[in-house]
Amino acid sequence: MGTTSGEPHMIEHYDDCHVAKQLESVGPDFIRKYPNTAQALTNATVRALQWMQDATPQQILATVPEEYLLGDKAMYLFAYNNVRPAYSTDGYFSEAGAKTTLKALASFNPNIKPAEINLAQTYTNEFAKKAGVRVPMEEK
Repeated sequence: MGTTSGEPHMIEHYDDCHVAKQLESVGPDFIRKYPNTAQALTNATVRALQWMQDATPQQILATVPEEYLLGDKAMYLFAYNNVRPAYSTDGYFSEAGAKTTLKALASFNPNIKPAEINLAQTYTNEFAKKAGVRVPMEEK
């Protein structure tokens, strides 16, 4: 799973759900150790978010692994269409979104104490800023 640079091999398909699964495990140690890989993940995510803005429901369905649909494409599309406005268009995290996420996590995890967390230290938009510059979508 390595490359000659020592960084993990990245999935190159921007519309692949596997990229999102990779992002779940990225934390500060990973980012410090593999900044180029973190940027590649962000680039792919921003490209996917941009693509999703104009994608048809059928195009979205075509990229989703069958097991994610749970046997009900119509229900998946219904749910997707309801959350679609919440997706970032540029990969940026807003402060309000971070606060909402913290509040939601704390509501079911007693180990998370919002008063003890400096929220500004839990996320960065630096990779998204670079991704917006480095990987503009192709002209249609």
